[in-house]
Amino acid sequence: MRVIYLTESPLNKRDFDRFGVGVLAQSGYEVEVWDCTPFLNPKVFQTFKPVDSFQFKGHRVFHQAQDVCELLGIINELTILIVFIGYEEQHRKIYESISGNKFLHYGIESVNVVVENTKLSYSHRVSRLLRSPKRVIRFLTRRQVASFTDVRSPNFLLVGGQHSVSRFKVNPSTNLVWTHAWDYDIYLAEMNSGSKSLEEEIGPYAVFIDQYFPFHPDVVREGYKPIAAKPYYDRLVNFFERVEKKFGVKVVIAAHPRSRYQDHPDYFKGRKIVIGQTANLVHHSKLMLVHYSTAVNFGVLFHKPMIVMDSSREPVFKDGNYVSETARMLGRGVLDLDAPADSISWESEVKINEEAYAQFLENFIKTGPSVKKNAWLIFADYLKSLKKEKIPPRLEANP
Repeated sequence: MRVIYLTESPLNKRDFDRFGVGVLAQSGYEVEVWDCTPFLNPKVFQTFKPVDSFQFKGHRVFHQAQDVCELLGIINELTILIVFIGYEEQHRKIYESISGNKFLHYGIESVNVVVENTKLSYSHRVSRLLRSPKRVIRFLTRRQVASFTDVRSPNFLLVGGQHSVSRFKVNPSTNLVWTHAWDYDIYLAEMNSGSKSLEEEIGPYAVFIDQYFPFHPDVVREGYKPIAAKPYYDRLVNFFERVEKKFGVKVVIAAHPRSRYQDHPDYFKGRKIVIGQTANLVHHSKLMLVHYSTAVNFGVLFHKPMIVMDSSREPVFKDGNYVSETARMLGRGVLDLDAPADSISWESEVKINEEAYAQFLENFIKTGPSVKKNAWLIFADYLKSLKKEKIPPRLEANP
């Protein structure tokens, strides 16, 4: 059976692993990744190259939507399609092509949920839209897609924690494939790896979960005005010095997977920067420092104290309340990076709220129906059931 991933960002080794491409290939499936970045996010394609850029036999890069649609239209045997592109006007033709082919058994990934409170005020929502012209266009056209196209509901939805189920409005007959956040797979691998600790090299350390805010490619894609780099990093470094002095640790940077700090000045003032080892760094750390990130999952899984921080003068992200909601979900407040040192209650900052951590696990990482094994092996079991029962793809449209 053929399995195709549709994506809108350049393929890197991290996503190759997270998407379970190797796992499904080893399970006997013919796996392909169709990268639509050149026409869906042309600016990102032109300006950003992942440090761990990756290719394999089944990797295909498309420069025109027409080419993708034509190939989707001529598939004439049962094929599994996993869609990682949004439901928006610029993607309409792709979804129409999927809906028109009875051989495509397609689904949407909904396991990786970033914490955000959707109950924002009307004024906040309007302000958020207006800060990004692309977001305005997407908001105005999203309903047009539903109104003017006959797009059928997905055959399956890959879900993890309880909050992942409510992200998409699907047909009641859509199969919910209970897996878990991909970070849980990485956590299991790390726990079974017998990995060495960086502590053996540098001594006790705290880990900062970097998000590359001033330069992140998503900022380019969405058209946001990024936070100014030097003030942001200076503020972080000042805080790191406080943490190092208070807890007798060194701060290590878990660099964002898409970061390219080798192309920038030494913003972290000589501190060790590690990329691609976040789970290991969290596993052996004494403390996590974070704004917001799906890597918070590792803090919960490895049961680490977390300081959630932001600046009252210059918030790291003005277009959502991700930081405050992350803190709330962890049962704590947001530490103000601009607060005087003597106003910080360090003991309360590093105290773990056990009830909140347990609820976070249930909501965002792994819930009861999910078994304790690799998410893509769980999905492979689902595919086996399709082959065994020969379930035909459905063609009903959304009501």
